[in-house]
Amino acid sequence: MKANRLFPIALLLALVIVRLATGNVVAMKLRPEMTDEDKAEIISQMLRRELVGKEVNERDHLVSDCELLMKARGGIVLSNKHLKSLVPEIPEIRVMTLSPREIQRKADREGDFMYLVFTQFDVKGVKVLVTLTKTWAKGQSSTMIYLSGGAETYEYQRKNGKWVGKFLQGYVV
Repeated sequence: MKANRLFPIALLLALVIVRLATGNVVAMKLRPEMTDEDKAEIISQMLRRELVGKEVNERDHLVSDCELLMKARGGIVLSNKHLKSLVPEIPEIRVMTLSPREIQRKADREGDFMYLVFTQFDVKGVKVLVTLTKTWAKGQSSTMIYLSGGAETYEYQRKNGKWVGKFLQGYVV
């Protein structure tokens, strides 16, 4: 009688061991599925948070990093490093996506400018850590030392089918 009760448990244990050994652990995933659509949604949220609704105020003697970003010729520059072609269109802002090499060429031709780059996009368990950095592209002949820029890191999680971000940390140079 005891052997009959233990058989289903032993069978279940054997199936779990086989799934673990073959790497086929469909029901035991701890990481969220990150599709390109998911990444694009998170990128869009980060860019909107950073840029939408901000204006250049020429009369204000204090210049914000957002104003510096907006002064680059052709629009706000975003590095495509780590992004592939995941940057969505955002009607409220003009974003120019360039490779690191193109950013350097632009700085060499037009002068120094501030740009954005996603320096972290890591899946950690069921959370996604994303860091957006504001930094300077300096032309080869530039001797400027900039004391502006910084970064913000957000933690994203799926809640009710949507990605929701929470500010974790940031710094300003």
